[in-house]
Amino acid sequence: MNRLNKAFQNGLDDLKKEEVKIIKQIERENAEKKIEVYLANAEKFEAALQYLEAIARLKIALNLETENFDGKSGRINLIRNRLGILHDTLAHYDKAIAYYEKALSSGLKNFGPGHPNVARSWNNIGLAWNSKGEYDKAIEYFQKALAIFEKKLGNNHPYTKIVVNNLNSAASPKTK
Repeated sequence: MNRLNKAFQNGLDDLKKEEVKIIKQIERENAEKKIEVYLANAEKFEAALQYLEAIARLKIALNLETENFDGKSGRINLIRNRLGILHDTLAHYDKAIAYYEKALSSGLKNFGPGHPNVARSWNNIGLAWNSKGEYDKAIEYFQKALAIFEKKLGNNHPYTKIVVNNLNSAASPKTK
């Protein structure tokens, strides 16, 4: 009888574990759908030039992403870069740099140092420093982006050419 009770209890424990697993999966799927909605709406607000509304939605998506996926998806890099771009557009350069640096950090962790998403973050940081008139810093970041893009995409790829243009733009004030 004791073995029968133990087997029954083990079955109940397994059932409870399965229940918890299913509930967690549902919560993750719901979070995923919420993130998609906030990202889509942020894009619409951005297109309507409602940058503060877009930022608000991106921040919610970022919080959901962090809480539910521990920043282990590539999407966190995208969200942080978009937040940086919007702050850059609003001339909030220090905020932009902070988001770009967080995007860089998550990009390095999720993709590795030679990934084009990492290069995009390096480039974006360079753009913000260039906007602040910190040309030496901008050049440093553009060079890091350029090295990755040249290696991964080649010299004739549009991203590589954009970074070359950005690098020339940062270098030109220094030569005047």
